[in-house]
Amino acid sequence: MDVRMPRIDGIQATRLLLEHLADPPRVLVLTTFENDEYVYEALAAGASGFLLKRARPERIAEAVRMVARAALRGRFAVTGTRRARWTSPESAATWGRRATYVAAAIPVLYALTRFAWALGIPLGLPAEAVDDLHDTGAAWAGVGLATFAVVGAILTLGLVQRWGEVFPRWVPALAGRKVPIRLATVPATLVAIFVMSASVGFLTDPIFWDKLTTDTAAVAPMLTWPVWSVALAAATLAYHLRRSPTSGRGTPDSRPMSAEAQGPGGIS
Repeated sequence: MDVRMPRIDGIQATRLLLEHLADPPRVLVLTTFENDEYVYEALAAGASGFLLKRARPERIAEAVRMVARAALRGRFAVTGTRRARWTSPESAATWGRRATYVAAAIPVLYALTRFAWALGIPLGLPAEAVDDLHDTGAAWAGVGLATFAVVGAILTLGLVQRWGEVFPRWVPALAGRKVPIRLATVPATLVAIFVMSASVGFLTDPIFWDKLTTDTAAVAPMLTWPVWSVALAAATLAYHLRRSPTSGRGTPDSRPMSAEAQGPGGIS
C-alpha cells in the first residue's frame, strides 16, 4: 500500500480495508517518506509493516513473504509471537468498532428522554409528571445529565476514529501529536466501572421494578446500562490492543531504518 495516492491516502485505505472486510488482507505500507508520523499512523491503522521505497528489491520480496506467512498461520503476529486471534489488531479493529457503536448509542437513548421532558414532551411519563419536572426545575437538571451523556457518546466514538489517536489540528499546542493511550483508556474504564456499579444498584432495588411497570418508557433505557458497561469495556480493550506497542505490530514510535540495516524488509 502506497502512502501517497490520489483521492484517498494509503493510511485511510488501509484502515478501511481492515475495518470493513470480513476477511481483511495483511497490508504492507510502502513510502518514500521517512516520517515518524507515517510510521505511527500506518501501524495504528493496522498495517503489518512499513517499508521505504528505497529498500532493495530482495528486502521488499522478503517482507511480502513474511507478511504472507503470518497471514497463513493466522495465529502469529509479524514478530512471530503467538497470539490469540481475537486479540490481534485486525480482529480488535472489527469487534471493537461494533462494541464502540453500542457503547455510544445507549447513552444517547437515555439522553433523548431527558431532552424530550425538557421540551415538554411526555415521553414515557404522564403529562402531569412532566409539568412537575418543569415546576421543580428537575427537567433542566435532566438536560445537564443528557448533555453529559451525549458528550460521553461522542468521546466514545473517538475509540475508533482518527481524532481519538492523533490530536486534531484545532487542539492548541497538541495538534498532530499522538493521543496517549491511557488518556483514552483510563477514563473509559472508570466510566464502565461506574455504569456497572450503578446498574447493580438500581437492578437490585425493588422500587426500580415498580417504576418499570408504571413509567416503562422512562425507566426501560436504564435496563441497557449493563450492556453499555460491557460494550464500553470491550471498546476500550480493543483500542488498547490496536494501539499498544505490544499488540503484535511492533513499536509505533520506531523510525524506519535504512534499507541496508532494516533486516527483512523493515518489518516491525
